[in-house]
Amino acid sequence: MRADQLDLRLGESRLVSGNAEGCAQGSRHRLQWQLQYRGGEEPLLLLPAASYERGFPKAKALVCRPLVRFNGHLLVDGERIAIDDWIGSENHNWGQRHTDAYAWGQVCGFDNDERAFLECSSARLRLGPLWSPLLTLAVLRYEGRVFAFNRVERSWRQKAEYGAGHWTFTSTQDGNRLHVEMSARAQDTIALRYRNPPGGIKTCFNSKLGHCQVLLERPSQPQVRLHSASRAAFEVLTDAPPPDGVYGN
Repeated sequence: MRADQLDLRLGESRLVSGNAEGCAQGSRHRLQWQLQYRGGEEPLLLLPAASYERGFPKAKALVCRPLVRFNGHLLVDGERIAIDDWIGSENHNWGQRHTDAYAWGQVCGFDNDERAFLECSSARLRLGPLWSPLLTLAVLRYEGRVFAFNRVERSWRQKAEYGAGHWTFTSTQDGNRLHVEMSARAQDTIALRYRNPPGGIKTCFNSKLGHCQVLLERPSQPQVRLHSASRAAFEVLTDAPPPDGVYGN
């Protein structure tokens, strides 16, 4: 296998570029999937390109192939769900530890513009006994142009606030202004427990049915408003365990 090829195998499951197949068995449920994906656009970098070769931040993320088309099927406890030309993306994140606390969001095509794509994150980093300010990064691809709000040295100056099920931020860069509101209902969210390689457990509140509204303001040009009623991927990572009986897990 070449170093630049995607080829991941875990038990009976396999993920290679363009194909994903496998199964997962729990105590009460079984999930199987057989999917193919094609097409897509140029990679979208959440961080400035030079940051991927540097030690900071330690966790990296990028969208390898935005706006791919999925076909195939899922089997949920034997019930077949057809996947017919669904829009999605191929993503990659890596690092020696999880980011200490964050909100992350992605929208692969909006209800009023299926070619627009948003990737964003707000995070706090632990620096010894201290916490960093909230650092916010975002990139929006709209009408073939990438609007980047991701200079690390400016990220702590952006206005952002998040909690369980909601997140808002406003970023400015190069004369452009981006305002994003994202939310997800508890019944559309699952709580996942992650083991952090240095130790401890993280809880990730993850939804693929989130709501998102975007306002992009550009100098001397009309405002751009994008919205998605239930197509946003939205998650919040925390050290706190989920409340009993509120979220699936």
